[in-house]
Amino acid sequence: MLSCTPYPLTCWSGSGHHWGGPFSGLLSIGSLVLWIWVLVDVLRNETDDNNQRLIWGLVVGFTYVIGAVIYLIVRRPERLKTAGK
Repeated sequence: MLSCTPYPLTCWSGSGHHWGGPFSGLLSIGSLVLWIWVLVDVLRNETDDNNQRLIWGLVVGFTYVIGAVIYLIVRRPERLKTAGK
């Protein structure tokens, strides 16, 4: 038998299995910590040339973990190489 509520991803079978588990909480906390760390890094260390700080702050702020990963892959190594911080 399938029991559902009006909220998304809250359907479960009668066997007691459900979405998530102990690692989903760790994953969500880890992604939040990564997002906050990258957002602070952008706001503290990015230059104001051509509004780079504003643009990257908006990208990371609005796209959450995806924007943080994009920043870490694309911009941070370049900034570390040129500015040294």
